[in-house]
Amino acid sequence: MVRNYQIMINNSSGFVLNTGEVSIRRAIEQSELPYQAIHFLSPQDLTEKLSRMRPCDQTVPLIGGGDGTIRSCAMALMDKDIPFGILPMGTMNLLAHDLGLSTNLEDALSAYARPHTQTLTIDVGMVNNQCFLCCAGLGIMPKASRYREKLRKNNDLSLYPKLTAFILEHMNPDHFKSLVIEIPPSKRIRMRTASLVVSNNQFTEQTAPGESRFKKATLQDGQMAIYALKSKGWLEKLIFFSKLGLGGWKSDPLIEEWTCREAIIKAKDDTVLVSLDGEPTEMRTPLKFEIKRLRLKLLIPGTSLENTEACT
Repeated sequence: MVRNYQIMINNSSGFVLNTGEVSIRRAIEQSELPYQAIHFLSPQDLTEKLSRMRPCDQTVPLIGGGDGTIRSCAMALMDKDIPFGILPMGTMNLLAHDLGLSTNLEDALSAYARPHTQTLTIDVGMVNNQCFLCCAGLGIMPKASRYREKLRKNNDLSLYPKLTAFILEHMNPDHFKSLVIEIPPSKRIRMRTASLVVSNNQFTEQTAPGESRFKKATLQDGQMAIYALKSKGWLEKLIFFSKLGLGGWKSDPLIEEWTCREAIIKAKDDTVLVSLDGEPTEMRTPLKFEIKRLRLKLLIPGTSLENTEACT
């Protein structure tokens, strides 16, 4: 089925700022993608426009942005039964990798221009009534995201060395948070950790060159996974950090993992900084996590369905 798209792009995404709206518009116009309109919108205007949409068989939204943008769009659309497509324009594009989507704009446009797109229904993670499609993180993850954005705004050319140093520094026990994890029916875990991540479905071990190091085999398993970083010496931390880039981090001795359908995470503070698909957000404690099975409809090119196990 050939669809007619409404293309809506986050005008503040890093890809748009680096590539330029004119070049992106030209790439869309030169592609064979059938579309009704192209909108470059602020994040707020984008979600407001989506919230006013009604189900329509002929025109569907095709969203350009990173994981945080896609999360916000999911919040606006998942109760409307409106599927939407994704043009990956973020830093990590974790959801795109999970779905087997190309992160190259021209290739993504070409894929959606083909007639064999299908609707895929995926699980959605929830924490205190906020959704996440990839993962929610406490500790290093949201702090590093804020620090990265600060460096970007200052056009700091040494962004990656500084970010690496920042992450290694925050693996120091001085930055650990005291948390309690409660997993029904009776599991209760007390810990101090530099980083805790709750993922929508489990990550798989990835060591092949070119593969995302944070990929899932499926987004339809109805399970969350909780990953916590244990405290060890500097050598062990350096080895673990290298595995984040090279692969193998999931089986590292510093990582503890639990799976569940719901969990409560308690902290000493009234509020904690949480990364929701890469977007740092202050949230009140306790954090109540659950997974909504097969809750969100996405539009996926047929080639992506063939290339990823997440869609089986």
